[in-house]
Amino acid sequence: MRPAGGSTSYAPLNASVLAHKNPATVSEEVGEVGEPSHPKGNITAESTITVEPTLAAAREWLSILEQPQLASCIGEAFRAVAIEESPGLRKPGNSVGKAQAARVAFPRNGDQTVAYRLIIPIVAEGQNRSVYHDYVLVRKGRADVMLTFTRVYMPVSSRMEQQLTALTARRLRG
Repeated sequence: MRPAGGSTSYAPLNASVLAHKNPATVSEEVGEVGEPSHPKGNITAESTITVEPTLAAAREWLSILEQPQLASCIGEAFRAVAIEESPGLRKPGNSVGKAQAARVAFPRNGDQTVAYRLIIPIVAEGQNRSVYHDYVLVRKGRADVMLTFTRVYMPVSSRMEQQLTALTARRLRG
């Protein structure tokens, strides 16, 4: 995942961009908002808001996240983290399959918006499950927000994702 130059002034263009850290980051977890309880899996929605040091840095960060090859990097990284952080998935008979990852269409919020969907097949305790992770990234001025929506068996509704993204984006001052 490297362009001809191999890196930018902001960050190297490889999976390490997924580990982006900023001291001005704020995380907020939102449980099941706007939808009734689901027998086949709860919804987890999280947001992380970051204020970049300059407008140029914020633009560059989102341009990295818009690269077409990022979807496969996110899928590979997520699979590795799932296996590492869930020892039960390493037991005989359990497995984490290759993640399907793709950029998805999403309404624009703020100055830039990009969205991805990961579908991770998991076999655990003899049951097949698919875990859906949707990522929406929005930049408004120097501020950016990453919203993640996670659910087992089926994706979170696009209506819910769009409403929570619009609400969060309106809170950004840039």
